[in-house]
Amino acid sequence: MSLKRSIAFTMALTAASMSHAATVASLTCSGSQGAVSMNLSYFSIGASLANPAGGAAAVQNSLLPLNLHAALVSFETLFQAVAAGVPYTSCVLNTQGPSGGAIQFTFTSVYVSAVTASATSATVASPKTAYVDASLLYSSVAVTQGGNTVDDGGTSTPPGWDVGINPTS
Repeated sequence: MSLKRSIAFTMALTAASMSHAATVASLTCSGSQGAVSMNLSYFSIGASLANPAGGAAAVQNSLLPLNLHAALVSFETLFQAVAAGVPYTSCVLNTQGPSGGAIQFTFTSVYVSAVTASATSATVASPKTAYVDASLLYSSVAVTQGGNTVDDGGTSTPPGWDVGINPTS
């Protein structure tokens, strides 16, 4: 492989590695054990429905854990939270919608239920990674959007868009 190709390949792997760990959100938690803050490169939250309405039994649903990836340096703090078994009073996750507007998730009574430090070596097809994988349980979540944030995955018509003048392609 030529020197130019090797340099280009190395630069591409470095860029891929940096983009893999890009911050997508920040999480700040507070409680009797103090306040903690960390940047997240990944998060997911949700709910599940076990028994829908309409049947003889009551509706049953549950909140899915807040799963996240954070920097390795956050392992000790999250590990101590698991070991103590004491909830944070609240956690606030700040992120951005597709249009760049602020979206905030506020969780209450938050327990760190699991934490794992993970790392992989680089390969030809993927960059080296190192992060903390954690799951947090919570009793409630509220979602707020800042200003005119549009959070529809980019499917709405932008303000001032005239479909007659600007037809879709």
